[in-house]
Amino acid sequence: MANILDVFRTQAGQKLIERTQQLTGQEGEKVQKALVFTLPAILTNSKSFDIAESEGKSDLISFIEQADLLAIGTDATVHQFDTVQIQKLKSFGSLIEIPEEDFLKILKISTAFLNALITQMMNAEEDADHTEIIETLCGKSLKYERIYIKALVKKGDSPDLIQSSEEIALGEDRKDDDESILGGYSGGR
Repeated sequence: MANILDVFRTQAGQKLIERTQQLTGQEGEKVQKALVFTLPAILTNSKSFDIAESEGKSDLISFIEQADLLAIGTDATVHQFDTVQIQKLKSFGSLIEIPEEDFLKILKISTAFLNALITQMMNAEEDADHTEIIETLCGKSLKYERIYIKALVKKGDSPDLIQSSEEIALGEDRKDDDESILGGYSGGR
């Protein structure tokens, strides 16, 4: 069962770590530890995410690389948490030796990333249930797992013949109705 921490098995997760390093000046290992804390904490905090549009970016990697994550995250964090919750969350930065200001930036980046991910998942499925999407990201539900994996793994120009290493790592199963262009020749389906 996939959950939000599986993002680190994908290129999107690596790009998130790299961009967060750029924006905070912290080293990669500390950034990843902070993200491993903040992503689930944000998801479990509330089931009423204030979904912000991902500024027209077509996929998560483009969003991570090009969007103003701190500005989007600042707006989303203000709607998501009260000041007491933000202070408590900021204090966790000391556990991994990150200054509170930088940990707050990581919290904002995480919130922006989750908003973009949830927006993409909501847009991918007509009449998607917001609560079920959050439960899927928490690892409590399988309902939108396939949509989650597709949001993480973008292959726009791929003929979908070979699974990417990300799909293999996430354990995505092929549907029986996936057709190969080989049509049964040379061992194809």
